[in-house]
Amino acid sequence: MISNASPLIYLGKLNKLDLLIKLFDKIEITSSVYEEVICEDDTNKPEVEIIKGFINRKLIIVNKLEDKTKEQSNFIRKSFKIHTGESDTIALAIQGNSKRVLIDEKYARKAAELHGLFPIGTLGVVLLAYKKEIILEKEVKHIMDELISGNFRMGAEVLNEFWKLFDLLKKDRKNNY
Repeated sequence: MISNASPLIYLGKLNKLDLLIKLFDKIEITSSVYEEVICEDDTNKPEVEIIKGFINRKLIIVNKLEDKTKEQSNFIRKSFKIHTGESDTIALAIQGNSKRVLIDEKYARKAAELHGLFPIGTLGVVLLAYKKEIILEKEVKHIMDELISGNFRMGAEVLNEFWKLFDLLKKDRKNNY
């Protein structure tokens, strides 16, 4: 799975980066995402150390874009007015024939979809982890409380949609037992 910075940062802040590994085995990032997370940010933050640990253990792999793919990333960035990390994430997925990407930002998700990719965000990771019985209902609620209090940016309609999907998953789980 190819990831942009925000899912790594938010899940790192919650010390829940292991959810990504449990769900997707390994995570790939571009060097621009690495720079954004590790170098540009305040490296004294605990999530940076957690992310570095995953990189050192090769659970998160840093990949470079090919020259041709860099051009494509620049085109995507300018066309959709998104950040370099987001356009590089989309371009790396295209370069590696991956179909899914971890991206939170609305316009970057739309750009990914228009390039034939299936974006999943931090909230989608939480729902998927619950669906696959990696986390329990109380952990979902705790994660959501932490995201909301930690300034995770989401609109009311996104939050409402999350809880609707969560309720459907809960009903589905109960019907299967």
